[in-house]
Amino acid sequence: MRKYIDIHCHLQDVINVQELMSDALQRGVVGCVCNATRQQDWTGLIEIARQVKGVYCALGIHPWYVCDASGDWLSRLYDMLVQNPNLMLGEIGLDKHKPDIDLQVRCLSAQLDLAVRLDRCVHIHCVGEWTRLLQTLRNVSCKYPPLIFHSFNGGSAIMQTLLHDYDAYFSYSPVILKGGYNKTKETISTAPLDKMLVESDGADITTVPTVAKQLADVRGQDANLIIEQIYENSQRIISYGQTA
Repeated sequence: MRKYIDIHCHLQDVINVQELMSDALQRGVVGCVCNATRQQDWTGLIEIARQVKGVYCALGIHPWYVCDASGDWLSRLYDMLVQNPNLMLGEIGLDKHKPDIDLQVRCLSAQLDLAVRLDRCVHIHCVGEWTRLLQTLRNVSCKYPPLIFHSFNGGSAIMQTLLHDYDAYFSYSPVILKGGYNKTKETISTAPLDKMLVESDGADITTVPTVAKQLADVRGQDANLIIEQIYENSQRIISYGQTA
């Protein structure tokens, strides 16, 4: 059976994660990375990852929720990451559709600094703020652990910059199954295969086989080749910094 890892999902509101993972396993989805969006997600996600085989997690403050974080959020995040050396950092980033862009930048910068200091993979959200995001990345560091640009929609020029400067990974979500994604379609065709990932960006992790098949169709390549390489890429992310 073909194997898949959902590199970016959100299981915070799933009542029975064990049942979901059992169903996903029947479809070849052997693992997933559940990303926090808010501070109140952190403790619960750590517990889910401890209890359910195949579930990994990333902690962070999403740009939509920067105004909701407590005054000590950064020190709490640092402590949790130190206490759990297998955790990734995410979902973090910038979003033009939300207010307080200056606060978003400060929150992103602080979390990127943690990622560099603790050497953790980072899951990045960016909507319409690529120029500001690139500047923030440059301001924080010139060398990062793996950066994963989830549900990537930045276009080819942005992709080439991220590859050249940060050797980044690009994850594609079920958005590509819909029409009107020509800019994303171009990056699917030109992205290095060893830098491509798939995700559900939600709770239905069983969608990732369909996303992977769509990537193969767009690239005009053998589906088995694409799926095997994406699985290998995903394992590389999962194993980065993981403890036995």
